[in-house]
Amino acid sequence: MRHSSPWRSPAGVAILFTLLIVTALGTVPPVPAAPEAPPGAAGTAVDPGTGPSGETPAAATEPPTATTPSGGDGTPSGGTGTPASGTEKPSGGTGTAQKPPATGAGGSGSSNSVCTVRQGDTLWLVAQRHGTTVDAPKAVNNLSGDTIYAGETLRLPGGATAVSSRGGTGTALKTAGFVYGGGVVLHKVAQGETLSQIAARHGTTVEAIRNGNNLRSELIMINQPLFLRPGSPAPASVTVSAGPHGPGGAEMLDWSKARWLFGVDYTATLRDPATGREFRVKRLGGSNHADIEPLTPADTAAIKAMAGGGWTWTPKPVHVIVGGRTLAASMNFMPHQLDTIPGNGMQGHVCLHFRHSTTHVDGLERADHQAAVLRAAGLAGVSLPPGM
Repeated sequence: MRHSSPWRSPAGVAILFTLLIVTALGTVPPVPAAPEAPPGAAGTAVDPGTGPSGETPAAATEPPTATTPSGGDGTPSGGTGTPASGTEKPSGGTGTAQKPPATGAGGSGSSNSVCTVRQGDTLWLVAQRHGTTVDAPKAVNNLSGDTIYAGETLRLPGGATAVSSRGGTGTALKTAGFVYGGGVVLHKVAQGETLSQIAARHGTTVEAIRNGNNLRSELIMINQPLFLRPGSPAPASVTVSAGPHGPGGAEMLDWSKARWLFGVDYTATLRDPATGREFRVKRLGGSNHADIEPLTPADTAAIKAMAGGGWTWTPKPVHVIVGGRTLAASMNFMPHQLDTIPGNGMQGHVCLHFRHSTTHVDGLERADHQAAVLRAAGLAGVSLPPGM
């Protein structure tokens, strides 16, 4: 009995023929790919703007508070008080741009003195630091605009030299303080107190307290420092020592000293360090920082120009000229709430912060305001003593 081979059947012949072709070509039949994971499977990123609770922040009268980072310099990134990119673009094209260093005309070989542009510098700051005008370095360096670059070498007109820093810099930094003699005590205003109550409690008069603290009204704020002579109708004699600042910067005073010099109902001249533009404001109040209003429509126009042409919460450095002194501060540009000067072209007031001032919303320092104060003082990037 003969056995038939499976390869002799039609199916066997087909299989044998296929194996011969595969062997000759050296290929293997493809394996089907696994299907992709459907959207929303494990490992898929979720929207970082929403958390498990689905809650959203509530609106506030001031922008969300950013607390000052550790280190005590109020700098949000990099320890320099400037944005992480190293670039700040003030209105009108002024300010320090970030690009590879460029050398001014003539370079260091010129007989004129030279300076190297620092991060955050403007032509106005360079001029202030070397006792000259904005137009002088522009003319010497053949500049057609106001933009300068970090690392750039600028020639300065003959005779221009760096101006020494009042209050010291570097290791000589020293915090400003109240200076008063014997028999004078410091009283910090508590919630609900009035001048008449304070005067009666300490055996003095309202007039003595007002005269000793340069008060222009009887409106006082919580935590406001007041100096008086207990048991005497004589006013206290008090001054504030000089605050530190870097070259071209204004005095840096903490809020307790700044509010004493720039009291309620005081007017002051504010200067934009980037352009030298000035305008007048009045302090209407504020216990955690100064609330201010422009005096006239022209002052409002200058404020809006400093802001870049539109209202914004983003703060900028500003110099406050009051009582013969120039103080470092930070200002935002969003009118809100209380308005006391009709016809000035602005509905509401804006905020002015000093060193260690806080918001009215939560009583915390804002890192962006503190960084701007340091820039106004010329102390951005300077290592400050603890507590300054």
